[in-house]
Amino acid sequence: MHFVRVNNSKETVRIFDAHAHLQDLRFGSAAMDVIQRASAAGVSNISCCGTGENDWYIVAEIAKKHECITPSFGIHPWYVHERSEKWQKTLAGYLAEFPCSGVGEVGLDGRKNREHLAEQLECLDAQMEIAVSLNRPISLHCLGCWEPLVELLRKFSRRNLKFMVHSYSGSAELVKIICGLGGYLSFSASITHRNRKKAISALTAVPLDRLLIESDAPDLPPASTAPDTVNEPSFILETVKAASFYLDISFEELCKITFDNGQRFFKGES
Repeated sequence: MHFVRVNNSKETVRIFDAHAHLQDLRFGSAAMDVIQRASAAGVSNISCCGTGENDWYIVAEIAKKHECITPSFGIHPWYVHERSEKWQKTLAGYLAEFPCSGVGEVGLDGRKNREHLAEQLECLDAQMEIAVSLNRPISLHCLGCWEPLVELLRKFSRRNLKFMVHSYSGSAELVKIICGLGGYLSFSASITHRNRKKAISALTAVPLDRLLIESDAPDLPPASTAPDTVNEPSFILETVKAASFYLDISFEELCKITFDNGQRFFKGES
């Protein structure tokens, strides 16, 4: 287990990065270095989410080599039209190989790949069914499709679907509905940028026991980075600091809260 000291505090902290894509080609052969830098920064757990059949094997290889990685396997809404006829069998194989893995990144996107929205809905429904049947946590993507997503969540909540919405971009009003259905909400570095009033309002509406923090690496770098920066899990510290400021709690306390939430959501540990 790795630790980091913050602001000369005597208290050590652990950080759980609730969503990243270390298999992304932008990391290439540097993924190991990225994980080492994350560990040195205090990021002791990273949820690494696949996006389709063509990258699941990379997620699996990373998870085999690094104990700090919690893998998830799923078909992202951008790529549902690329799935093969045997995708469910292949997905089941990876989930069986990694008993502590989740289903993700999956979901709905009304802005990109909207022409395949019917396929998105069909594929998401099937993946929610898989998650429920295997009692696995599911990591959701949603842009511009909140109504159909909530409808599906209501359907599966009766069967105790364990879910989180990553890089939450919805309203503060919707927070209550999602949390009421048993969900967790994860926030990325969007809250470090100016004029993100909607994101900050949503952040402050989330019950602390339902809050997660993520890097979404290699995307969505924090405000302090240069343009076109490839984001890394180690950069998550700035997001945690921003969240602690808006929530008016200490950095160390928020690290503990979100770490414990991550352990509970992904690993069933309190």
